Amino acid sequence: MIRLLVPAAMLAALAGCVDTDMEDMSASTAAPDRQTPAQMPVFCRGEAAALYGGSPQYITTLPAEPDQGMYTVPGYTENQEDFFTCTFTADGEFVGIDPA
Repeated sequence: MIRLLVPAAMLAALAGCVDTDMEDMSASTAAPDRQTPAQMPVFCRGEAAALYGGSPQYITTLPAEPDQGMYTVPGYTENQEDFFTCTFTADGEFVGIDPA
């Protein structure tokens, strides 16, 4: 019985340590769905892997390119079987992936 009381007491003590003020979030966690141009190829690789049912290690992406106020990231699957383009807004939000 004492074994159960100690963890419960620890949880009760730690509960007051949690900061629930959502307005005090740092910029890095405020918009997790936005990518920098340097992050876009990696994000695109993950999306393509999900679309084509493979592993990101078998997806090749090229650097993000500015394109008419947006960013595009071209890429292809292993053995160049499928080509695709990921699109991001100018703010770095993922728009979608288009098979070529």
